Amino acid sequence: MTIQTTGFNKGQSDPVWDGQVDIGLKIDSFAPVRENHPPPGVMPDELLPEGVKKPKLFTSVSMPKSSGGLTVKNRVIVSPMCQYSARDGLPSPYHLAHLGSFALHGVGTIMVEASGVVPEGRITPQCLGIWNEEQKRAHASLVSGLKSFTDGLTVGIQLAHAGRKASAWSPFYRGERSNKVWVTREEGGWPDTVVAPSAIAYGEGWITPKELDLEGIKRIEEAFVDSARRAFEAGYDFVELHAAHGYLFHSFLSPLSNHRTDEYGGNLENRARILTDCVKRIRSNHPDKSVWVRVSTTDFAEDCGSPSWKIQDSVQLAKLLDQAGIDLLDCSAGGLVPFQKIQPGPGYQLPGARAVSKLGLAKLLVGAVGMMEGPEGEPGTLAERSIQEGDCDVVLLARGIMANPKWVEEVAIHLTGTRCSGNPQYHRVHPAKRKEL
Repeated sequence: MTIQTTGFNKGQSDPVWDGQVDIGLKIDSFAPVRENHPPPGVMPDELLPEGVKKPKLFTSVSMPKSSGGLTVKNRVIVSPMCQYSARDGLPSPYHLAHLGSFALHGVGTIMVEASGVVPEGRITPQCLGIWNEEQKRAHASLVSGLKSFTDGLTVGIQLAHAGRKASAWSPFYRGERSNKVWVTREEGGWPDTVVAPSAIAYGEGWITPKELDLEGIKRIEEAFVDSARRAFEAGYDFVELHAAHGYLFHSFLSPLSNHRTDEYGGNLENRARILTDCVKRIRSNHPDKSVWVRVSTTDFAEDCGSPSWKIQDSVQLAKLLDQAGIDLLDCSAGGLVPFQKIQPGPGYQLPGARAVSKLGLAKLLVGAVGMMEGPEGEPGTLAERSIQEGDCDVVLLARGIMANPKWVEEVAIHLTGTRCSGNPQYHRVHPAKRKEL
């Protein structure tokens, strides 16, 4: 198996890529002594102090519609986090190291960042992709490497099309730019092939996208179906379709960005059609695999004077997606328009997840995201309470767990007074072991 490698040349603002190397990443390459050892991130009853009940965060959860029986070992999920660190869409050893830190410290599952289903579907030229076979092989190496780190780990990938927010600059780019917001073709972008449901730019100075015709919509649908196939062939346990944060599916959903009058515009069911059609086809092709969707439950634009996407719309969408066959709705928010009004804070996106959970759809799990790590000094309290009270089934963490990969272990101590199971190679750093030195 090959995986892309990179190095930086002094004085250059972007990576200079050194080529490919076969590093043979596969589960069988890694054989620690761990027989009869519980997987990292779980809390067997015998680990719990007397009288302490196991937190819901540390119970497993099974995907209700995937006939393959996918089970996540605990309810902490690493959100997809764009790293803008790829060339030609290929995962690299950087991605293995970045994601591997979470695996070693006991998260339930890891979701690989938004990966374009077509080249022009990337947010930036440095985003991951999964539109060809070379990328599939690199993803297979990444997945196998991650799964070799710990027992019981599952891995998924977010499939994405950036829509009208495509061909943008990486936030890490520090070179000269001919345009402030978007990347020209000469600089490696694709401004002339940026598409959306309607020819409405994201904001001032952004590319005005081309309105998709019916043939273009079908091509994108086919690209999502093909990319899901590649993902499952690469070893991913689930795929998540990205319908949030102002990207293509979200811009179809919201009446702020979708002014169409055909079968992909107008009422909510029409605006959701491209998303639900993709879900139905992927579910039909892969009944044993798990399919998730991330949605922005609100545009945070209720006072803009025009109809926007609101939580009650997400509740209706949840019903459609449940019927289409998804296992989990990942409830995020915002990102569609630059004039959104957001007040971030612990659990600030939880109302959307709570509203969907109140539907009581027996075979649809609900994920909550948005600073769900909770207030400083109280790791896991907000997440545990939200699950206990039925506001969500799982929590997804991004910046919080990126800042503190040991979050799961710290939560176990905070909620129970003892550690959860960990990788045996890390046992020597346990406080009790260090005192023995």
